[in-house]
Amino acid sequence: MELTLKYGRTTMSATLPWSNVHVLAPRDYQADLPNLAERLVERLNFPHKGPALKEIIKPGEEVVVLVSDITRAWNRTSDYLPTLLQYVEACGVDREQITIISARGCHRSQTQDELRTMVGDAVFARYRVLEHDADDQANLVFVGRTSRGNNVYVNKKVAEADRVILTGGVIHHAMSGFGGGRKSILPGVAGRQTVEFNHLHALHPTEMAINPAIGSNKLEGNPIHEDMVEAAALVNPDFLVNVVLDRHNEIVDFFTGHWLDAWLEGCRLVNEIYGVEVEAESDLVIVSCGGFPYDISLYQASKTFYNAGLATKPGGTMIILVQAEDGPGSSDFFGWYDHETNAEFYNSLKANFSIPGYLAYLIYNIAKSRNVYAVTDVEAESVAKMGITPVSSLQEAIDRAAAHVQTEARVCIMPEGAFTFPILKK
Repeated sequence: MELTLKYGRTTMSATLPWSNVHVLAPRDYQADLPNLAERLVERLNFPHKGPALKEIIKPGEEVVVLVSDITRAWNRTSDYLPTLLQYVEACGVDREQITIISARGCHRSQTQDELRTMVGDAVFARYRVLEHDADDQANLVFVGRTSRGNNVYVNKKVAEADRVILTGGVIHHAMSGFGGGRKSILPGVAGRQTVEFNHLHALHPTEMAINPAIGSNKLEGNPIHEDMVEAAALVNPDFLVNVVLDRHNEIVDFFTGHWLDAWLEGCRLVNEIYGVEVEAESDLVIVSCGGFPYDISLYQASKTFYNAGLATKPGGTMIILVQAEDGPGSSDFFGWYDHETNAEFYNSLKANFSIPGYLAYLIYNIAKSRNVYAVTDVEAESVAKMGITPVSSLQEAIDRAAAHVQTEARVCIMPEGAFTFPILKK
């Protein structure tokens, strides 16, 4: 069998010696979507859950619209934000009463060009566009405490606004179950301590391991998600506009209305498109992130590691294509692999939790329980430090795997691993 997979901005090909081969990929979802502006206005007037936006906003009110940061450029905010803002103005709100805030959580600050990219040239020129700073104590206010003891501090402008509108995109998320929705509040416009308290739930409370209650498609009992929901409820946003995209990065629909209920509707569609049922875990999984930009760094490729790990038997073999033209994607990423034992890694992460550290730990756990080959441009020494075997080509990886993976083994191909979520058949 001949196989061609995306690698960065190019492709790699190889010949497979196995015959029991299965392909996992997102569904081709056929959306009946007219003009984006028309559909959005329809969804604003007839939301999935709750009253129309025009029934919520009153003339003269101060309105804050939360948008994603540059790391979420895939959700195409700039394509629909002008329509949303025009609609808000038509409700009797002056342009000067509208503030757009980039809900970047604890991500790095953005350049003005990046902010312009996220909202679009016209919006950037005509509206007040700010970005949240999780470390700006003077602009954080306390709004309450969650049942898990998280003191929730949020952006002052958000807390004091008459109306708060959330925007963003819904997709599987390896910690909170799904992205979008309540994440615009926590971590989006929350203080750093609030974010870190929430994210610490990613670690097992009593064992030196990842918390099994968290993960993609996990909402019920997921402490990260449930803490986020409680935090968002303290702010009680007025309206949600979230998008779901297909595998070709086209918007298939808007999910609008109540910040939680409408978002849950979006989660169901995400599972329909990207959740793929599998009969059993495979002896060998060959996975591409899906090419650029999904394999721009090891940090970004962590989602692919996670998804492929779900499809691979413990003790099985993974081959991952991740060009990583930006290398690790975080300056401290490889530093986490200086820990010699799981206990050292876990304890260090618990004491100094960071998202890069957690993603490094996630990959560490996958590599510890599986035989992983990586086709990557990252220097071999750094890859080996991760417990992963570096190889120079897809064919080399396959030839090396063939030495210990039997010809009758179950083999899984994931051409778009970054957004293919395997669901093991029960």
